[in-house]
Amino acid sequence: MDLYVDGYLAQMFCPEGVESYLPRLLAMETPPMRLNVTQEWPQAFFITSPMQNTRPCLSINGKPAWLLDYAIRLVGTVVPQRIWSPRCFSGANLLLRMPIFFAHNDRVNLGLPLIKAVAGDCEALLDASAPAPVGDCSTTYIRINVRIL
Repeated sequence: MDLYVDGYLAQMFCPEGVESYLPRLLAMETPPMRLNVTQEWPQAFFITSPMQNTRPCLSINGKPAWLLDYAIRLVGTVVPQRIWSPRCFSGANLLLRMPIFFAHNDRVNLGLPLIKAVAGDCEALLDASAPAPVGDCSTTYIRINVRIL
């Protein structure tokens, strides 16, 4: 599996977008791209490089690991996005958070049908009762750009 082709981020931002997104996300000029996979999370890409402001998902070979992406599955829709930056962008003060995935308890399937979300039926989601991993803040803004083709 290739993160720049097979991942949801590549499908959402395009491979070139991922190449610019990952250094900003990981706050490294050339992020270490040694990706890890586990039997418990067969469709996921993990990194074991230390991440600030985000707790690790699990441990791989005794090292903390962070979920970076999932391998794309031909189920559902991936909405193409642009990486948004504020108008008065200063790379020094922009802190990106790790992607948030609505993973099922089986750690393979992703997403929640709109009907279930509206009804509050999220029992199939992994850690559904845990707070979203948005850092040490009480609110956050999530911006999704949608294009109509």
